Amino acid sequence: MVTNAKLTKNTHIVFSLMLIAFGVFVLINPLATTEVMVKIIGGLFLLYGVIKLVGYVTKDKYQLAFQFDLAMGIFAIIIGIILIVRYEKIIEVLPIVVGFLILMDGGLKIQTAIDSRRFGLKVWKAILVIAIITTIAGAVLIIAPVESIKLIMRLVAINIIVDGILNFWVVRNTMA
Repeated sequence: MVTNAKLTKNTHIVFSLMLIAFGVFVLINPLATTEVMVKIIGGLFLLYGVIKLVGYVTKDKYQLAFQFDLAMGIFAIIIGIILIVRYEKIIEVLPIVVGFLILMDGGLKIQTAIDSRRFGLKVWKAILVIAIITTIAGAVLIIAPVESIKLIMRLVAINIIVDGILNFWVVRNTMA
C-alpha cells in the first residue's frame, strides 16, 4: 500500500488543474485539429487512469476520495488506449464517451457527498451540488443531438472543466 497520501493528493490536484487548463484551451480553440485533440484526450485518460489506480492504493482519512478509483482507473486506461489507437473512428462518438465518463464520475461523487454527510463533513453540500452539475453536464453530452463539431468541442471543454473542478474540490476537501 502506498502510504504517502499527501503526494497522491497533490498529484490529483495537479491533474485536476491540468484538466481545467486543457478544458479552457479547447473552449477557446474548439477547431484545433480533432485528431490531435482526440489523442491528447486519450493521453489524459491514460494519465487519469494511472492516477486513479495510485489513488486506490492510497489511504486517506475517511477512505472517501479514492473509493471508486480501481474501476475508474481501469476504465479510463482502456478508454485512453482506444482513443489513441482508433482516433479516426472515435471523433464521431467522442462527446458520448466523455459524457459517459463524466456522468459516471458525477454519479459516484454524489455517493461521496452522501458518505461525507454521514461522516459529518461540512463540505458535503458543496460536493453534492458540484456532483449534480457534473452529472447533468455529462448527461447533456450523451443525449443532446449536437451537429457542430465546434459546439461539441465546447461542450466537451465545459464538461472537462467542470469535472476538473469537481475532482479538485473533492480531493482538497475530503483528504486530511
